[in-house]
Amino acid sequence: MYYNFKEKKSYEIDGVAHKVYNVESYNDEEKTDFVGITSLVAAGDQVDNPGAIMAEADNDSTNASSPNYIVQRKQAYPSIEEQLDMQYHDTLNGTTTWKDSIAQVKTDIPKE
Repeated sequence: MYYNFKEKKSYEIDGVAHKVYNVESYNDEEKTDFVGITSLVAAGDQVDNPGAIMAEADNDSTNASSPNYIVQRKQAYPSIEEQLDMQYHDTLNGTTTWKDSIAQVKTDIPKE
């Protein structure tokens, strides 16, 4: 992915600088294949380097050829709604379905 960053707003919270950027995403280096626009909040040391934040996010979430364990686990875990339902039924029935499900993902996809 390729990006254009446009600063939208800057402010401080408890003495820490923050900036809000509009981020235009493109599929190509020439930036002709437009994907969409999103917002990004940068803070502290990264306030003037939104590109580093996007590069880190891209590395964590879009490297389909070798996603890291965090991305793999996110894809493997049941949805939050399913997990809450499991917890509810575990409480009613005295079962451990939720804990077993989460433990299985952690076993199948260990930390690198």
